[in-house]
Amino acid sequence: MRGLVYKDLMTEVHEFKRMAVVLLVFLIGFPVMMYATSDDLSDLYGMPMTMCTVMGMVMINNSFGYDERSGWMQYALTNPISRIQYYHSKFLTHAVNVLCGTVLGLAVGVIIAGVTGQLTFALLGEILATSAGTAFALCLVGIVFIPLMLKFGVQKGAIVTMVSFASVGGISAALVVGLTQINDDLTFIIPIIAVVALGLFITMYFLGRKWVLEKEF
Repeated sequence: MRGLVYKDLMTEVHEFKRMAVVLLVFLIGFPVMMYATSDDLSDLYGMPMTMCTVMGMVMINNSFGYDERSGWMQYALTNPISRIQYYHSKFLTHAVNVLCGTVLGLAVGVIIAGVTGQLTFALLGEILATSAGTAFALCLVGIVFIPLMLKFGVQKGAIVTMVSFASVGGISAALVVGLTQINDDLTFIIPIIAVVALGLFITMYFLGRKWVLEKEF
């Protein structure tokens, strides 16, 4: 499985070169623009930090895209590689991507906060906590969209993923608003959300296993 992850990472590094210029312009240009046009520098580091972390999440698309274009999986299955190993390797690749994006974003955030004179021990702790929480959340998101990518392909899978999250977000917002009208204290809903989310992740994981075993490469 390490070979599968290594292949995905090398593919992503090659594809990332196309996006590197845009990312660098954003990471440098956005802070410079904000510094020049605004007196409020309280969250100057936040957007570039988030951008790096999210970029790490979406890099897995390049791996799936390469596999689709090249028909790589047909070749891979002629080697002693199982479909389940291929499936699990995507999760590992996604986790590595998110970790690298988080580390880069954390470094950028700390540097910008230091240059602008905002960096304190309290802020550093806040940045670390925010980065860790974001990375954990994005790793969980991968449990949903990786099976959808396998089922529908890169383009359709991305659309289905966006529609799914938009639908869940809309339903959740409507539910919260409705419950707020009944009772302002919504602490009781937190365990319900946790159970529903856990059920969703487990369901999507096993659906992904089923889909990858049934998929015709």
